[in-house]
Amino acid sequence: MKRHVNKLMMILVAIGLILPMAVSAAGNKQLMTIQKAKDLARRAIVESVIGLKIRSNALWANRPSDYYKIESKVAASIKGIKFERIQYDKEKDIAKATAYINVGAVENIIGKDIDYGDIVIRRTAFATSTPTYMPALKALRAAELNAYDEMAKVIVGQDIASESRVKNFVLENDRVRTRVLAAIWGAEVKEFGWTEDGNAFVTLRLNARWVRDVVGQTIQYTEDNYVEVTGYGSPVDDLSDTVNGTSAENFVRKKSSVEAASFDIPTQGQEIKGAPAAVVPDTSPDTGGSQLIR
Repeated sequence: MKRHVNKLMMILVAIGLILPMAVSAAGNKQLMTIQKAKDLARRAIVESVIGLKIRSNALWANRPSDYYKIESKVAASIKGIKFERIQYDKEKDIAKATAYINVGAVENIIGKDIDYGDIVIRRTAFATSTPTYMPALKALRAAELNAYDEMAKVIVGQDIASESRVKNFVLENDRVRTRVLAAIWGAEVKEFGWTEDGNAFVTLRLNARWVRDVVGQTIQYTEDNYVEVTGYGSPVDDLSDTVNGTSAENFVRKKSSVEAASFDIPTQGQEIKGAPAAVVPDTSPDTGGSQLIR
C-alpha cells in the first residue's frame, strides 16, 4: 500500500512539474491572430450586406508623379454573425475565419431598406501577427478594394479629366486624372488567391439587375444580370518599399477548439506556380446596388 502511495506521489509531482512548463509555453499571439481574423471576417460581412463607400483618385502623367489611391469607409451595427470554421496555421501564424449570416432585411450604407430574402452570406478573412506573411495578406485586402473600385467604375461611372500637349511633334505633357466616389452594396466575393508572381487577386460579383448609372440612365448590363470584376493588389511598392520578413515562434494548445491548418500564403518574393484560388459558394442576393456620392 505504501508503495502505491509513493508511486502516486511521484506521478503527482511529475504532473506538477509538467504543467508549469506547458503554461509557460502558452502565449497570446495565437489568440490575437484568431481574434483579428474573426473581426476582419465580420467587416467583410458588413461590406457585403450593408455596403461600403469607396473613393479613388488617380493621376497618370510622367513618373514619379503617377499615383493611384483608394479609400473605403463603412460604419454599421450588425448582429447575427456566426462562424462556421476557424483555422490556425501554427507554423506560419496565420488564422482563417469563415463567417456567415442569414441576412433578411437590412438598412444599407445609404439608408435604403434592402430585403435580401432568406439567403446566407459567407465571407472569409485571413490574419497574422507575424511580419513574414503580412505583405501577402495586405495585398489581398488591396485587391479587394481595387475590385470594389472597378465595380463602381462599371455600374456607377467615373470622372475623367485629361490634358495633353504636343510641341514640334513631340509629346511634352500627357496627364489623365480619374475620380470615383460611390457606395456599393450586395457584392459577393466569387474567388480570391495569389498569382504566380505573388500578387493577390479578388473577383467580386454583383447581381445588378437594373441599376442607374452616373447620368441616371437605366441599363441592363448582361443577360444573367450579373457584373463581375477582378481586382489586384501587390505585397510591395516597387518604387519605394522594401519588406523584410522575420520568423517567430508560435504555440498552440493541443486541446484547442481551433482547427489546425496549413495555408499556402506567399512570402515576399516567393513565386507560386499553379496556386489554386479559394472559391466562395454562390450565395448572391437577389438585389444589388450602387449609389453615386457627390
